[in-house]
Amino acid sequence: MFIKKLILILAIISSTISLMAQSEKDSSSISRHTIFIEVLGNGILGSINYDMILFNKENFKISGRYGILYIHKNNIDFFTTCIEINSMINIKAPNFLEIGIGLTYFYTGNYCSGCNYYKGDNNYLSAMFTVIRVGYRYQKEYGGLFGKIGVTPLIGIYDFNKDPSYEGPGVGLSNYFMGLRDGNILFVPLAGASIGYTFKKRNK
Repeated sequence: MFIKKLILILAIISSTISLMAQSEKDSSSISRHTIFIEVLGNGILGSINYDMILFNKENFKISGRYGILYIHKNNIDFFTTCIEINSMINIKAPNFLEIGIGLTYFYTGNYCSGCNYYKGDNNYLSAMFTVIRVGYRYQKEYGGLFGKIGVTPLIGIYDFNKDPSYEGPGVGLSNYFMGLRDGNILFVPLAGASIGYTFKKRNK
C-alpha cells in the first residue's frame, strides 16, 4: 500500500513539473544542467548529484535533483538515493534562497563475502525519509562554479525492517528507527554542503 501511494505521489510531481516546463517560454536562455557533490544532506553521508533547472523566471526558478551514493567497506554496504524539488528565490543573482522538499531511501546491511546473500533476514536498516531543505544556493545564469549550503532535516515516513532484534551494521541508528517502528514521527536534524559545476550552454 505504501509503495503504491509513493508511486502515485511521484507521478503527480513528475506531471506537474512536465507541465511547468512546457509552459515556460524562455526555455533556452540559461545553463540548466549541474553535476555536484554534497557532503551529508539528503544522502545522509553524502551523494553525487545531477540537477536541472525546470522552470526559469528572473526572480523565481524551480529545479529537480537526483542523487545517489554507494559504499562497500568491511563487508558492509551503504546505499542511499534521493530526489528533490527546489524553488530558487532571487536574492541578487547568482545568489538564491533555496527551499525544497524531497524523498530519500536509505539502506545499510552486512554482506557475507562469497555467499551472495545477506546474513540473516533482519541484518539491515532500511527506511524512507522526507527531506525539507532551506538554504543558500550560488548558481550563475550561464554556467560555471556551483555551490550551496542548507539545513536538511529528515523526517522518517516508512521503515522497511520492522524487526526490533536488529544488531547489524549501523546499529547506532537503530534508536532512531525504533521510534519509526513504533509509529512515531522520526526526526533527524541534518545539514549539507555542496560544490559542483553548471555546464555552460553551447552557442548554436
